[in-house]
Amino acid sequence: MLSSVDSGKYLSQPVRAVIDLALVLLFITIGLTSHQEPLSQLLATAAPFLLATCAGHLGVWAVSSRRQLPLLLEGFMMWITTLVLGLGLRLSFGDTAATAFVVVSALTLLVFLVGWRLILLFVRRKA
Repeated sequence: MLSSVDSGKYLSQPVRAVIDLALVLLFITIGLTSHQEPLSQLLATAAPFLLATCAGHLGVWAVSSRRQLPLLLEGFMMWITTLVLGLGLRLSFGDTAATAFVVVSALTLLVFLVGWRLILLFVRRKA
């Protein structure tokens, strides 16, 4: 099992959703600045991934209404949903998704969406 600790024990789902959305915005901000793109494009560029993150949290909420999810399982669900749906929406919006972008997106979103949950588990277990 990924973790026997349920996700609701630490933070409410709305708080977890806000953290995930903020991290997705950070991911896009880092990408734009690293390519010297204007931050005025932030919301347009982030829209596919923000929508995917919201969809992921709707899925987590639907599953959690029946049984509590372990925190890390939730993180992996959020990562996969945000990555796959976000890339799909990005393509459907007419943008590109080069292999390098897909790899960087996968790794960055893994670190961001699963990483903070992993850190939270370690901090809470130490306390």
